[in-house]
Amino acid sequence: MNIVIVGAGRIGKELMNRVSLKGNNIVLVEKNEKVCQSVSETTNSLVINADGTDIPAIKSIDMGHIDFFVAATGNDSTNLTACLIAKKNLEIYKSIAIVNDHQNSSLFRELGIDIVVDIPDMACGYFESILNGIDNLYISNITGMDVNVSRIMIKETSPVAGKPIKSLNLPDNMVINLIVRNEGAVIPRGDTVIMGNDAIFVTSVDEKKESIQKIFLGKK
Repeated sequence: MNIVIVGAGRIGKELMNRVSLKGNNIVLVEKNEKVCQSVSETTNSLVINADGTDIPAIKSIDMGHIDFFVAATGNDSTNLTACLIAKKNLEIYKSIAIVNDHQNSSLFRELGIDIVVDIPDMACGYFESILNGIDNLYISNITGMDVNVSRIMIKETSPVAGKPIKSLNLPDNMVINLIVRNEGAVIPRGDTVIMGNDAIFVTSVDEKKESIQKIFLGKK
């Protein structure tokens, strides 16, 4: 895949290192010259010393079709502007923007950013879910949908313990993907019985955390 990343901070640099290991074609845009020099010494990816909001610099990126344009700086204004410039001037499949201030999330979505990664909301939601017995692994807005992948530890007292999956009457927008039991993996079927001490992985779309808690943990 062709991926452009704006910002070589902690998130941008770590993202570049991870995705480049999988054979993706990466272009990194970073305005700090010293940071660019440092990153260039440790990667084979193209590093461009420019501001992510510099229109000529963004237009000069010659990758043809770009699968993902990721704005990952610590400045929300820069991330928003960079994505909007890219959407107007480059052929991209998805624009992704990091949001550092939760209050900006709705604005990003209204202005057409395809995927908004709300760091404060994800961190707070993750902590709240742990307190409630649900480990939310991933929550993201994708074309207006909240996709939530959760790991749930089932207790002996859970309302689903001892019941086959087909009897749970799960909503159409929710599915159990995997059950980890006694250090082994169980691919769930309709007649698979959920047991106490199981760790189940659930994917849901546009489903509130409270609904997931009520179904699997009996909490309102």
